[in-house]
Amino acid sequence: MELNSSCYKKYGILLASIMFIWSGMKKILMFDTKVDVLSKKTSLSKIMCQLGMILVILLELLGFMFIIEYYFKESLLYDAFSKINRFVKLTQKQLIQITLLLLLLFLVVVTLIYHPLDLKKPIPFLSNVTTFGLFLFVYCDLFKN
Repeated sequence: MELNSSCYKKYGILLASIMFIWSGMKKILMFDTKVDVLSKKTSLSKIMCQLGMILVILLELLGFMFIIEYYFKESLLYDAFSKINRFVKLTQKQLIQITLLLLLLFLVVVTLIYHPLDLKKPIPFLSNVTTFGLFLFVYCDLFKN
């Protein structure tokens, strides 16, 4: 099997997505606990934290399924989304760009809330910075095509 840059990209995206899909599933299974921790860290109301957690779950699960689908040159989920969405018409690429921007925003927020720089334990912060860099590169790479 010959590997080209398209092949590297799609499997790179698949591997980079695993952590987020796993995290989204874990948030569903531990929803109340995750909401309670978020509420304590932010002092936001429980209803706001529940709404935020639902949005994060959607980003981590659906968002990454859209991204994976795009890089594997499929459109089943996108086609279903397009049929349901009657308000804003987006190309598949535009949807991926928006999803990546939301992911970048999410990484900034989650880093500030859960993983601020701690020089005694810098890895969680650096991991998020590295992940941000990866998806910033993916976002910028979309404009080359």
